[in-house]
Amino acid sequence: MSPILRSLLRSLAVVSFLGLSLDSLAQPNSYPYKVAQDRMIWHDKVDQEQQRLIVMGNGKSDSVIRFSKDDAINLQITDALCRQVDDLQQQIEFDSTLNTNGKKRYLRGLEAMLSGFGRGYQAKAIPASMAPDLVAAFAEAMQLNQRSLSIESVIKAHPYAVGNILVDCFLYPSPNPGVAASRLLLTRRYCEMHPGLILSYLSNHRGLPFEDSLIVVAGHYDIGQLYNYAAAGDELAWRIRNSKDSLVHTIATIANSRSGQKYLPLLDKLV
Repeated sequence: MSPILRSLLRSLAVVSFLGLSLDSLAQPNSYPYKVAQDRMIWHDKVDQEQQRLIVMGNGKSDSVIRFSKDDAINLQITDALCRQVDDLQQQIEFDSTLNTNGKKRYLRGLEAMLSGFGRGYQAKAIPASMAPDLVAAFAEAMQLNQRSLSIESVIKAHPYAVGNILVDCFLYPSPNPGVAASRLLLTRRYCEMHPGLILSYLSNHRGLPFEDSLIVVAGHYDIGQLYNYAAAGDELAWRIRNSKDSLVHTIATIANSRSGQKYLPLLDKLV
């Protein structure tokens, strides 16, 4: 028995509650149930994404996704992205309420979820430990989508990194009715996570329903940046000048005075 296998077996004992074994993890193109021929390609695409994640983790194909130095965490990630995804594939294939196009739609969604997770992990946009949360969120959203209900509540209930991947899983052949609202929610979350980018974003994306509140967040984060944007003669500068927030309003007033820069060090006294 190799040292790697001994290490994995010890980890299996630690996380036995997952009910995992190396033999139970996903293998491409291997199905314990009958798959309709016209959907085989979509199942295979899901399996290929699973295999890509396995290889991404360790450069070899041994059925374990190694994105962590902790084998117990790796097995939780593998359980989510392999076994649980396999279960969803079977659930979709056996669902008598779905026609063949509906089944292809959700298989395509699974593929998008896995590929989105892989890209997000490589870009450090999502931690590997969020894999179980992502798969659970997909299952929740799929149930809502089958009833033609908005997935916005699922996007709202999960972290930004999860929602940002999930919203792209329910676009085809037509977007879920909650996609537009979910994108707005994600935009707001992203801006609040990165306040230094808010004014730059708003200068290129006008008319957001929460623009005024984002201006306040940006202004309290970086007074100097707010001053520069308030001094411009565009629509965003107008919105800044008309803010009801005392700090933002004061900065805008100073920015539009001839000697505004000299008042900046006295700002605490002026507000």
